[in-house]
Amino acid sequence: MSKAGEVLVAGAGIGGLTAALALQKKGVPFRVFEQARELREVGAGVSLWPNAMRVFRRLGLLQEVKGHRVPLERIVLFRTDGTEILRLQEPGRYPEPALCLHRAELQELLLSRVPEDRVHTGRRVVGFQVQETGVKVDLEDGEATAGALLVGCDGIHSAVRKQLHGSAPPVYRGYEIWRGVADLELSPDLVGQATEWWGPGRRFGLLPGAPGRVYWYGTRSGPSSRQAEGPDRNRTGLSRLRTAFAGWPPPVEHIVRGAGEEVVRTEAADRPVPRRWGRGPVTLLGDAAHPMTPNMGQGSCAAIEDALTLVRCIGEQGIGPQALRRYEELRQRRTRWIVHLSRHIGRLGQLRLPLAAAGRDRVLGVLPTWPVEKGQEKIYGYRVP
Repeated sequence: MSKAGEVLVAGAGIGGLTAALALQKKGVPFRVFEQARELREVGAGVSLWPNAMRVFRRLGLLQEVKGHRVPLERIVLFRTDGTEILRLQEPGRYPEPALCLHRAELQELLLSRVPEDRVHTGRRVVGFQVQETGVKVDLEDGEATAGALLVGCDGIHSAVRKQLHGSAPPVYRGYEIWRGVADLELSPDLVGQATEWWGPGRRFGLLPGAPGRVYWYGTRSGPSSRQAEGPDRNRTGLSRLRTAFAGWPPPVEHIVRGAGEEVVRTEAADRPVPRRWGRGPVTLLGDAAHPMTPNMGQGSCAAIEDALTLVRCIGEQGIGPQALRRYEELRQRRTRWIVHLSRHIGRLGQLRLPLAAAGRDRVLGVLPTWPVEKGQEKIYGYRVP
């Protein structure tokens, strides 16, 4: 199967589907190829900050994404004894809300706006060949298809990236992460608040979603366990989670005691952002281009920004390699900065020695908040041109 002038998208995650929706609105023909036979995400939330919600406003999805979810007005860090370390009001100052929802909900919403015949599930992209008229894409089932451009949105282990930049694995950053969903009524002081508790080598965070639903995550420093990532069906992993947060404040201990096999476990990892993402009619988007640790909550947000920027460049430059190079030029500096900032915040948050962690908390407690808020402004206040 082959259609000239089409943009081929590898991956139907949040970045790939946002790109598909933006292409559709621009009137650019496209097809999406997704390795999974069924589009669903297990047990994890995604935080959408004002910079990403601004993109959804431009795509006509703001109200649907917002729904009845509780907006995040502030970010507050606590010690495990309940002492406040830092309070930031930045998320609530923008017209577009910050919020958290289940990945599957967002994916389903985006998918509902894309014609069904444009998304091909169970069709994994495994490689490509640059041709004079565009690109030929190889699928895992042995078939091939051709188009004008290929956009690799196929995640941190991207096959498109591997062909472009080699097979070096992501870089483990020293801590594992558990994520899950809990049905829980928060106390009034935690409603509308992104809350984290920090201890030596461990952090725990809560993000309210719809009323009565909370998305949570916990981190623990240590060497890589080499346990397969995904739903945490390994009871040893859940035991580590419960041991790590035993004795923490009541909402934390209550949540981890009730955690089950639906919990998703990953290892914090990122990659150096390459100077040039693609070549010819091929480029990368989202985690395939710039995977980042989750400390800024910007992984999905950056992919959403990527998608609108890419389609804007195609609209201005035409369906060709020049549009991809312009897109990469516009996204390089910002995404590299967010990757580095997120990595450094993770190092600070995961300090393992009790004295070092206590010193960190004291310093954060007395420093003015404006330098942090200035950095947040660069992230949350960003508008795709």
